[in-house]
Amino acid sequence: MKRLAILFLALTLGSNVLARELDFVTAFSLALENNKEILLQEVAQRKAELGDIKARAIMMPSLTANLGYQQREHGFLQNSSSTTSPNDSYNTRYLNASLSQPIYTGGRAAAERSKATHVQVASAYQVTAAQKSIYLALVSLFADIRQAEAIAAVNRANIERLEEHLSKSRIRFEVGEVEKTVLLQSEMALSQGRADYQASLNTLHLLEVRLGNIVGIASDITLVGEIPQPATLPETIDDLLRLANEHRDDLKAEQAMLDFTNEDLRVQVSKYLPTVRAGVDYRNNTIDGVGQRAGTSEGDDITFMLNLELPIFEGGTRVADYREAKYNIIERSHRILQLKEQIRFDVHQSVYTLDTLSHRLREAQSRITLAEENLRMVRLQFEVGEATNLDLLDAIVNLKNSELDLVINEFDQRKNQFILMQAIGTIGAELIP
Repeated sequence: MKRLAILFLALTLGSNVLARELDFVTAFSLALENNKEILLQEVAQRKAELGDIKARAIMMPSLTANLGYQQREHGFLQNSSSTTSPNDSYNTRYLNASLSQPIYTGGRAAAERSKATHVQVASAYQVTAAQKSIYLALVSLFADIRQAEAIAAVNRANIERLEEHLSKSRIRFEVGEVEKTVLLQSEMALSQGRADYQASLNTLHLLEVRLGNIVGIASDITLVGEIPQPATLPETIDDLLRLANEHRDDLKAEQAMLDFTNEDLRVQVSKYLPTVRAGVDYRNNTIDGVGQRAGTSEGDDITFMLNLELPIFEGGTRVADYREAKYNIIERSHRILQLKEQIRFDVHQSVYTLDTLSHRLREAQSRITLAEENLRMVRLQFEVGEATNLDLLDAIVNLKNSELDLVINEFDQRKNQFILMQAIGTIGAELIP
């Protein structure tokens, strides 16, 4: 047994040595590198950048070239009685090049470029919104780990109180001052305390594993440093909502997409307008062979063109596209209104939750003082026989519960402060450009 204890101690120390120390800034950087949502948003951003290339191509000149060869064998299938000369055969080589430049597209080119710009802006805001969501998830997880550590510490302190009480109960039982029932009650309370402590350690381990999955670290993790402090925010809800309108990236992305739909409507209107193109065509023909056209050449031809295209009838597709663009504007506008209503609700909920937690925190602090004094008084009464063992155990549990309430409310308040910052879009300002 002694060797097993030494081996267990060595493995425990070894695991602590191999545990990687991780602060919040490093964890956030690793989370951004390993998070799939960020990678998908960045891919969408790169795809949006390609839309600008397609939009620019509308007003770019187009150049085409054709190089061909033709051969004619006149009278190849004629019989011997034909009067047509069988030698009238020749081949033709030609080179054709055309250059076309759009001059007027009814505003379509400018609208397409503006659409591409708005999509890029929306993609950039969506990337930032995803980064802020990861920041909130990570800072909440850090707070949960610190909370689990504090809960484990409270349960450990409770075990020490119960062990001390059990030790005294055994001494008093040996001298006959208390009955065996008191000893059994104390042992049961100590077993429950140890079970609570082990449960808190298991919760802490699961949270650390979850953190490792987020940051991409498979080994054990030891947190170092403090949790980021929340920024000082305005006290009035109107000021918070004003900040939300300025800093919520998902709201900015929706507004950019609304601008996109407005420009798309311009594109559909441009389909009713004429298109003007200017161009030049160059052609070179050379004919070689025998017979009547042997050795002749057609020479070079240059043609200048100015085309005016007037859309007349397209089977109703223009009308359908135009109406679809209008419905997209209405749909996007309702989405923005719905998002603003959700932001307003989230801000109110966070403010009221923080106010409730603030009152609970003050109450928990007062209850700890009362529970400590109550435990001291009940312990004295138990020693003189004026209180039962159950009264003393209840006082110990009451103190533990008061300490747990203080720890839980303290970290819940910290997390909800960041939730409020997420609701108004100012979270992670120190790490997210």
